[in-house]
Amino acid sequence: MQAFTYNYTSFPNNPKITSSVTEVSLTVGYTFTLQSGATNADTLLYILASGDKYVEKRAGGNVTSVTFSASDLATLTPSTQGLIQVTPYRITDEVINGKKHYFINQVTVSNFANFKN
Repeated sequence: MQAFTYNYTSFPNNPKITSSVTEVSLTVGYTFTLQSGATNADTLLYILASGDKYVEKRAGGNVTSVTFSASDLATLTPSTQGLIQVTPYRITDEVINGKKHYFINQVTVSNFANFKN
């Protein structure tokens, strides 16, 4: 493969999670909120996980809130080490030397929480 130089855009900022990171009610649902949208990101990936299962939602880079209903969370199990995570990312593609290349800039912010029924 022939060497090339690529000038990338800045990585997304680290968003601040403002919804509860101490407890998630699996039977009520959870509204995942951020202080602000992510700069330099075109997509936000929101994840809640416990045990060996997870649920996810994707939203635009400027979306600051997504809601997981109780039915969305039905596959998750109670856990004192549930995971709350948001990953802002940007994917760009460019043809260089006749080949298409994909470039991904991302950051991830995670917290543990008590997932209760």
